[in-house]
Amino acid sequence: MATNPFHQLDAIRKASQRGKRITDCYRLMYKKELWIQAQETVCGSTGEAPISVVEIENIIEQLRMGTFRFGHGKKRWEAYVLEVMRIIIECIYEPNICSMKKRKSRHDVLLHMKETWREVTWCICGNMKGWNEKKGHSVFLHLLQVKINDQRFLLLIHNALICGIMKKWNLSNRIEKGDTFRRLLRDIYFYTFDRWMENAVGQQGEYARYENQFIVGLASTKRRAAGMQEQIHYFLRNSLYLQETELFLTHVERPILFLGYACEMNERTIRLEIPKAKLEAYARKHQYGDITHFISTHRTKLINRSELEILHTYHAELQKIAHYYRLATNYHHLQRLFSLAESSFIKTIASKRKSTCRKVVLRMRIHKKGQLCLVGEDNSLHSFIQLKDVKGRYKGE
Repeated sequence: MATNPFHQLDAIRKASQRGKRITDCYRLMYKKELWIQAQETVCGSTGEAPISVVEIENIIEQLRMGTFRFGHGKKRWEAYVLEVMRIIIECIYEPNICSMKKRKSRHDVLLHMKETWREVTWCICGNMKGWNEKKGHSVFLHLLQVKINDQRFLLLIHNALICGIMKKWNLSNRIEKGDTFRRLLRDIYFYTFDRWMENAVGQQGEYARYENQFIVGLASTKRRAAGMQEQIHYFLRNSLYLQETELFLTHVERPILFLGYACEMNERTIRLEIPKAKLEAYARKHQYGDITHFISTHRTKLINRSELEILHTYHAELQKIAHYYRLATNYHHLQRLFSLAESSFIKTIASKRKSTCRKVVLRMRIHKKGQLCLVGEDNSLHSFIQLKDVKGRYKGE
């Protein structure tokens, strides 16, 4: 084994890319340099002080003697062990997992579909979920054994799994920014599914995925599309043990819901639309009122906040949905939501001031003609957000 562990990692990376199964992963964990690198990641995500050199040497000695065991994640140095393991596994899976680290946003995925998908007649939409914790452990180990031939290293991963490192976890769960080991294992799941899908679909169709949601586009008969749906269902249930995955087969004559957008397809283009139901749900969730009949409501939960805090709350919510639907052809439909939110804001401020909506509007519009404004402590003006002021809209249409 090379003296410099980073040279050894580079050799592992190249060997794995040539299709060789990797050995010596476990012994690589004896190198202090890897623990120092792991320390930067762990301390950067937790904000805790680093463990001492003596503690690192103690962990390495336990690994040498084969006495190290995980203890349900209660000891902080366990995070260091997981991070060192992650560094090694990630090298083995590069460039595949490395490319997944440079995560495409949902907008990148949708835009790629919009610009490249053509002549699709049937779509299969799926949402991967229902991870089986008992069988999932063996699935992870089986997936890792394809590339790793180091029994001690695999046993260490198995020990981490049975001690609850993936407890109450699902592919649809949000993973915390600092939880790098869980994220890596999830990426290996996705990588395995992506490889299988690319082989199954081949040159006869299209495939796109963002996190646990995916879509397949086929230029085929309904019978062939239904057969593909059954193959996907079988693979997810019996190879990845995702028992609750939802699959929907839809003809492109109907809008296809994917990543919150309604995708309307024909032979030449894909139109990305904001579903009406999403606007209705967003208005209900944030208590703006009934967008269908345009009846706004005040928000009792915000009344104890300062007026500027209330304003900023509305701004953050409206900017979020405007950013989410920035690719939509019917982006202008957000105007109705913005107007309903503005009316809700007026009613909330009126309720806070124990005044009328008319008096509130007249007072707010004194400062800037035609715009609702609040005055800050430094006499700065804070206007209610307008749809036209939101930046970042896609203008490809």
